[in-house]
Amino acid sequence: MRQKTYMSNTNNKKNNNTNNKRNSVNAKGAARKRPQAKKAVANIKSKAVSKPAAKKKTSKASSNAKSVPMPFKIIPLGGLKEIGKNCTLIECNNEILIIDCGMAFPEYEMFGIDVVIPDFSYLIENSSKIKGLIITHGHEDHIGGVPYLLKEINVPIYAAPLAMGMIEHKLAEHGLTAEKHVIKAGDKFKASSFKIEAIQTNHSIADALAYSIKFPGGHVFHTGDFKVDYSPLDGKVIDLARMSQLGDEGVDVLLCDSTNVLRQGYTPSEAVVRKSIDEIFNNIDRRIIIATFASNFHRIKYFIESSMKHKRQIAVSGRSMENVIALSRELGYMDDIPESVFVDINKIKNIADRTVKAAGIHINSTTNSARKPGKLFCS
Repeated sequence: MRQKTYMSNTNNKKNNNTNNKRNSVNAKGAARKRPQAKKAVANIKSKAVSKPAAKKKTSKASSNAKSVPMPFKIIPLGGLKEIGKNCTLIECNNEILIIDCGMAFPEYEMFGIDVVIPDFSYLIENSSKIKGLIITHGHEDHIGGVPYLLKEINVPIYAAPLAMGMIEHKLAEHGLTAEKHVIKAGDKFKASSFKIEAIQTNHSIADALAYSIKFPGGHVFHTGDFKVDYSPLDGKVIDLARMSQLGDEGVDVLLCDSTNVLRQGYTPSEAVVRKSIDEIFNNIDRRIIIATFASNFHRIKYFIESSMKHKRQIAVSGRSMENVIALSRELGYMDDIPESVFVDINKIKNIADRTVKAAGIHINSTTNSARKPGKLFCS
């Protein structure tokens, strides 16, 4: 069945013809007239109007002239005041850089719609200005819209190995190809006049990145989705030291993940989550049903490792779940998981509960049932 998509305008669903430029913010922090966009973005800019003192110093060669930064726009096409379809543009000097291109799940009143994607009208109209698409991580709300964008515009993609592998699967399903650049934390690269540095951060999926983006108009720091975890199980600690250095250099705009920002306290380490999973396995001697999304890579690995620890076998079902596990093994993220721990999902009904140890089912994220998470059955 052919999928149906819906292009959603983030800030005003009742007016699909609104010019995307109304979402934009200039370099001095003045939001163009659009109430929701102003509330969402202008407040971020308000504290970044003046440059740090270090930026105002001039060399002897330019002591008689002060450089005036070029005006630039930050245009959110999705992801503000909503869950899903994260997509942000930085535009300066007739050049556009895209950060993420995600999808969202349809609302219950969107009958017949399978996927909600950002409104690409502005990008299509200005396709000659686009210099690149950088990806923060591989969750669907950050990469799910990529194939739909590439059907309209040919744009080079920059992403870490796991995210790029997941994008390649999507492009293959849609019969698409693209110019792809695999990057890692610490890499510095250019997309025309945009000078970009990938910064290590932590999230519930491997290879999560933040980005420092410098260009003629200023310096933008985009955190991506993140958590501060000093003991991540993959050993890749968020690079707060480098973030501090970039802050000392001067950042004009900080685009920051705000999930749970109003809640007191801090997010527990993934090590705590793993301990909880172990307790569940310790206390149950029959099949366990676990619900999770296929893109939640770290959690899937915890379930598999706990199954191995408790001498359980694993059966995986569902295209997305199978693809993620196969890709993770291919990229070396699951080198310590032997093939012998997996069992065919079609055979578990013929095996006693105490023998069949784990089975996984994932509901395809591209169907209407994608609103439900996948399931892992452990017994």
